[in-house]
Amino acid sequence: MAISEIAFGYKNEAVLEELTIPWIESHFQSWAWQVPFRTRVIDFAGINHKGQLVGIEYKLHNWKRVIGQAQLHCSHFDFVYVLLPKTKFSKRADEVGKKSGVGILVYDGEVHLHMKPRWNRILQPPQYMIIKNYISRLCTVDFHRVHRVPE
Repeated sequence: MAISEIAFGYKNEAVLEELTIPWIESHFQSWAWQVPFRTRVIDFAGINHKGQLVGIEYKLHNWKRVIGQAQLHCSHFDFVYVLLPKTKFSKRADEVGKKSGVGILVYDGEVHLHMKPRWNRILQPPQYMIIKNYISRLCTVDFHRVHRVPE
C-alpha cells in the first residue's frame, strides 16, 4: 500500500504530516514537529522565508476542536493555520476560521491555502522568542530542518 493510500484512509496525523513535507520545504526555512511551549504542544512550528513564526495544527477529525486549539496558539505565533484533509473539511469551518483569525489549509494530495489567517499581535513576546530560538537551535543541528522520525 502506497503512503498516499494510507493517508487517504486517514490512518493517523503523522502520515498526513509526512505527506506535507514537500510543501513545508518550499514554504519554510526551518521547522520542527511537536513543539512544546508552556503546557501545550503544537503539531508544527516553522519560520517562513520572511522570518515570521507560523504554527500549524493537523487534524484528521473534529475541525471544531482543532480550530479551538489553534486559537489558543494565536498569541504566540505570527500566523496560525489548521490543516485538514479535504474529505473532512466543512463549509462551517470557513465561518469559524474567519471569526477566529485562524487560516485553513486543505490537503487533497497537495496542500492548498483555503483561507489566509489574520496576523496576530504577539501577546507573549518572551514565549514567542523561546519558540523561535528552540526551532533555530534544533535546526542548526540538522541543516535547517527537523523531521520527526517516522513511527
